[in-house]
Amino acid sequence: MEQRQVKRPNFTEAECLVLADGVKKFNSIINSPHNSVVFNEAKQAKWKEICQLVNATSMFKKTVRECKRKYSNIKTVAKKGKAHNRKELGKTGGGSATIIKLRPAEKILVSTMHSSSIVGVESGFDVPENSK
Repeated sequence: MEQRQVKRPNFTEAECLVLADGVKKFNSIINSPHNSVVFNEAKQAKWKEICQLVNATSMFKKTVRECKRKYSNIKTVAKKGKAHNRKELGKTGGGSATIIKLRPAEKILVSTMHSSSIVGVESGFDVPENSK
């Protein structure tokens, strides 16, 4: 009979905050569009550093892969929440807007994102104006 894999404990709120702070601190490297060997090594080094910071506040060791996955999940929820709130505030017709309250880690990650990643491109085209 196969042995079942033990479920890893969820990230705590404190671990999520440390993760978000680490990503904010190294945002220019982690979210860099460059894809060379040097940049990829630098990204891996920063992710290891972030993982060490998270593990310093955790009772259970987290891997770099788990930290990256959690970052991706928090970022997705933050984008959806921010976009929802923007849409609700722009509605007309009366009534109250249903605002989603973002968690502290989500607020930190939203502050690191470019507005076009949440709102989209205003003109509908993702081409610089001077390239015509």
